[in-house]
Order: sequence, then structure tokens, then C-alpha cells
Amino acid sequence: MFHEKQHLFEENIKQTKEVVDYAHQHNVLVEGEIGAIGGNEDGVIGNVKYADFNDCLRLAKETQLDTLAPALGSVHGKYQGEPNLGFAEMKEIQNALDLPLVLHGASGISDEDLLKAIHLGHAKINFNTEINIAWSNQLRQTLNEDTSLFNPQQILNPSKEVIKATVKSIIHKCTSQNRV
Repeated sequence: MFHEKQHLFEENIKQTKEVVDYAHQHNVLVEGEIGAIGGNEDGVIGNVKYADFNDCLRLAKETQLDTLAPALGSVHGKYQGEPNLGFAEMKEIQNALDLPLVLHGASGISDEDLLKAIHLGHAKINFNTEINIAWSNQLRQTLNEDTSLFNPQQILNPSKEVIKATVKSIIHKCTSQNRV
């Protein structure tokens, strides 16, 4: 098991380095991911596996990636219970690396925990489930309110507006309004 894990990690470094070398030639930033975000993404179901601190350091230093997404307790999709983020690990990684962190699976994390993660170096936060739920709820409501609708624009426009409102709300709760 250890050898398999080590092989996968070495392969992650190798492939990430190849991507970084190519991307940087074209002024493109690269995000590296380490550990395992739990939940369901694109039909793949996985368990949370916290990123190892030393692996984070190695991946960042050996590949020269631009941002790091360490798995620290977040999940893709809906949370089962309360999220349990690794704030101590975030702080340790932030103190060791001069690198923006990325938080995957932020939908369902409390505003307080989001702000704490931002304070601990998260410069990019991925939301998906929250937006998809708002969109699908509005779509259901629109179709239920008027069963005679058949025009895609009439059906989809209310859901598009809900997406915009949800994204504005996310920007606000992350204190990112008026930032470029």
C-alpha cells in the first residue's frame, strides 16, 4: 500500500511539473491538488483524505505550481453533517509556502469558516453545488407555476437570474466585491 501511495504521489509531481513547464511558457497559471476531496464529483465518489504537509511542500517546490489545493476536510456535493475543515493544517501550509491556497467544495461551509479559510491563505474558493441547487430549485418552481411553458428562454431565464443572485451572494460572503 505504501509503495502504491508513493508511486501515485511521484506521478502527481511528474505530471504537475510537465503541466507547469508547458503552461508557464504560455503565461498560464497552474493549480496543483493534493490529498482527496471527499464527496461526489462527475460521478466519482471518494472519501476525504487530508493532504500531507510534507507532500504539500514537495509538490509546490518541485513543480513550481502557482496555487495549491490541499484537501483539508471539504467535500464535493452536499455535506453529510457539518464540514470539519483542518484550520491548523491550513495555517501550517500557509506559513510554510508563499503560495495562494485553493478551497474545493466550498458549498455548505459556514460563512465564518469561509472567512477563516480566506484569512489562512485561500485566494480561490470553488462553489458549484450551491449554485446548481439554486438553479434547479428555480427551474422546478418555474415549471410548476406554469405547466404550459415550452419556450426554453421563458423556462431558463428565471434560473439564470437566480444563478446571478447566488454568485453575487457568494462574492459578498467571501468579501470579494469590488476586487479584481
